[in-house]
This record gives sequence, C-alpha cells and structure tokens, in this order.
Amino acid sequence: MAMRLAIVTDSTADLPREEALDHDVTVVPLHVIFGEQSYRDGIDLTASEFYAKLSTEKVLPTTSQPSVGDFVEVFTRLLKDHDAVLGIFISSELSGTVRAAETARGLVDGEITIVDSGMVAYALGIQVLEAAKLAKAGTDVETIVTRLQEVQGRIGAYFVVDSLEFLKRGGRIGGGAAVLGTLLQIKPVLMLRDKRIDMYEKVRTHKKALDMLFQRFVEDSQDKSYVYGAVVHSAALDLATEAKKTILEKVPQANMRIIELDPVVGVHVGPGVLSLIYHAE
Repeated sequence: MAMRLAIVTDSTADLPREEALDHDVTVVPLHVIFGEQSYRDGIDLTASEFYAKLSTEKVLPTTSQPSVGDFVEVFTRLLKDHDAVLGIFISSELSGTVRAAETARGLVDGEITIVDSGMVAYALGIQVLEAAKLAKAGTDVETIVTRLQEVQGRIGAYFVVDSLEFLKRGGRIGGGAAVLGTLLQIKPVLMLRDKRIDMYEKVRTHKKALDMLFQRFVEDSQDKSYVYGAVVHSAALDLATEAKKTILEKVPQANMRIIELDPVVGVHVGPGVLSLIYHAE
C-alpha cells in the first residue's frame, strides 16, 4: 500500500486557495501586522485587500513567521491520517519559518521532513506543486526531496521592483544599493539566487528592465519542451497582463498564469512589482 504523505508549505508560496485544496496541500499562514492588528496572510487578508490597505495606511506594516505552536498543531493533525509529512518552506535566508518548522518537528512524534526551498513566492509554489504531484503518485519522500533539488536548479525567478524603499526598510537589500538606485533613477532587475534576493542587472528605465526579464525568459525557455510558471505582480495587473501576452508571443509553449504577490512578500517589496517565475526543462 502506498505511503500517505502530507505536503505542507507556507503562505508565501503564492498558491491560490483552490489549487492548494486540489493538490491536498496544507498552507500555514505567516502574519502581516498593521499597528496592533495582526492578519493571517491569505486568510484574514487577501492580496488585493492588502495592497488597497497599504496605499492608505500611514504606518508601514511588518511581518512575522508562523509560531512553533502553529507547526506543532498542523503536524500533529496531519499525522493522524497520514504516514509522514513533507514541509517545503520559504528560504531560510529570508524568514525564520524553516527554523520554526524544524523546532516543531522535534516536538512531534512521527516522520516529518523539512525542506528549505531556497526560494519565495511562486518559486516556492512550483516546488510544492511538484512535490504534491509526486506524493499523489506514491513516490517516496527521499525521491521527492532529490527531485526538488533538481527543480530548484531549473527555476528562474527575476523581478523588477518599482521602488527599492520597501526592500531597504525590511533589511532585505543594502541601504547603499537603495540610495544609489534612487539617486540615479536606476531600475534594478533582481533575482533569487543562493537563497537570497540579489542584483541581476541595473538598467536606467522600467522598459529596459522588463525587456531584460523577457530576454532572460526566452533564453531559458526557447529550446525546452516544459515551461511552467507565473507572471507575478503586486497591484500591477495591467502590467502583468501585457507581460504575459509578450512572453507567450515569444515562447508559445509556455504555460504561464497571472498571480498577485501575497501580502507578506508585498510588505517587503511594495506595490508595482513585476516578476517572471518559471521552471523550464
């Protein structure tokens, strides 16, 4: 009889709720805090509600990871009707979520494997969906973890932010880089690499930054039969719609959807972000 394996992730994976349900993925929310009020990411506060609120609030929100207790509760519940749990979470360089999950693992009896995705947003979501499909097919945990390492190496995650201010305030990018970008009106193209948000290229205009995103996508995808991913945006649907149209003209075989960036990541990058996140092989 096949092993019943539960897949767990966190809310920064940008998985639409229906998709998580369809794939039997349990999503543990991070929290967005506006003043005294804490919201569970994606449950008490949707992405569109968050960006609307962000534009009117005077004080910038903060974020917090799930507690060890949140993970203990989820792992204990899932192990009642599953043989094992596989948790795949936001990069340990960007959040303490992995550490909280690992601490919880030590407090719960049962087989629990924790994977640091090294990624965030749909770059994490792609790995979670891959794991869920393999789990449904009865694949063992070790094989899934090996496959996830392969997938990580094939994921492209590039994004153009409207302003470096949010990344600077959140300590996700050096203050010097942020000041420089503002002074010179530079539009940086950022990427996820080595578990962190890194500079990919600096260009002078938003259009050039987007062209660079498209060029990189085409380079990575043109000779590949499988190209799957998302155009991810923060309160920039028109831009995302146009970007999707452009990349499908260039790479017709790509299966790309449009997703709004979840609130927790939105706190750190702000509105106006456009990102291409994809797995090509």
